[in-house]
Amino acid sequence: QFLTCFHPHGIYPTTCIWLPNSLMWKEQFPQFRPNGHTASIIHLVPIMRDLAQWAGVRDVGRASVDNTLKTGVSPMLVVGGQSEMFLSRSSGNEILLHRRHRGFVRMAIKHGVPLLPVFSFGEHKTMDNVYLPKMQAYFKSKLGFPIPYFPYGRWYLPVLRRTPISICVGAPVFPQEKTDRPTRGQIEELHERYFAALEDIFERNKEYCGFPNHKIKWVWD
Repeated sequence: QFLTCFHPHGIYPTTCIWLPNSLMWKEQFPQFRPNGHTASIIHLVPIMRDLAQWAGVRDVGRASVDNTLKTGVSPMLVVGGQSEMFLSRSSGNEILLHRRHRGFVRMAIKHGVPLLPVFSFGEHKTMDNVYLPKMQAYFKSKLGFPIPYFPYGRWYLPVLRRTPISICVGAPVFPQEKTDRPTRGQIEELHERYFAALEDIFERNKEYCGFPNHKIKWVWD
């Protein structure tokens, strides 16, 4: 069992949803099928909710993730969350990743499960969004969703661009101990180790995956 962590979020992390159901994943990891978790708002919107739940995706709320782990299933979380949505750009050579979130680290320590880093090269190329980060950050803080939200890809429509996606799965990062009440020090220690492992995956594989000049830019707020 793992707490699987998917990066980057991009405009809409479609790969996170289909990946565990793909033939490629089943061939590489026949005994391991993580359960995707998406933003709560998706489970409130008709059609989007139905499609997500048809694919086996659950709500990303703490209680839902906690229950998934209690039942012995491995959740897959998009760690950057919606904060990365209004920072994602298909152009340029920087991939912006949020690293301020610590809830997933606390959950891993609580259940004594390792964090499994997964990086999707090319995810940020699939779509773009209207780029108004300050306004979108404001509405996210007030409404829980970054408005304005107009994702576009092929033909400037909300259709994914056809672009190669390469998935890199790293070695699991284990918590030092299991405890229901992790200390700040325990959380920070695992948090640092996890993101160091994620950056190592990126740097070791970026040239092979077609992004030799790209770099990660960490975002803390």
